[in-house]
Amino acid sequence: MVEEVLPSSHPSTVTKPLAVVRARGIANYHSAGSCRLDLEVVSTMVALLRAYGIASLRIANASLMPPIISGNTNEPINTIGKKAAAIVVEEAA
Repeated sequence: MVEEVLPSSHPSTVTKPLAVVRARGIANYHSAGSCRLDLEVVSTMVALLRAYGIASLRIANASLMPPIISGNTNEPINTIGKKAAAIVVEEAA
């Protein structure tokens, strides 16, 4: 072994593994479940995909899905986008 690339099971300090995660960590998945869907005042969402407190903002991404699905998120997110587009077109008519 020439050099340690990632922290070993016996890191020299506690901060070393954290530094590696911060430097190399990436998210390869869509975030899901980060947007509340109820009508309470503390909710991010109100009816028809509207963001709470911002009248002109719609939310149409994976954050609307309560849990992340076990399969590919591409089609559910496309479906959310299509529904959002239909809502906007219907309201504009």
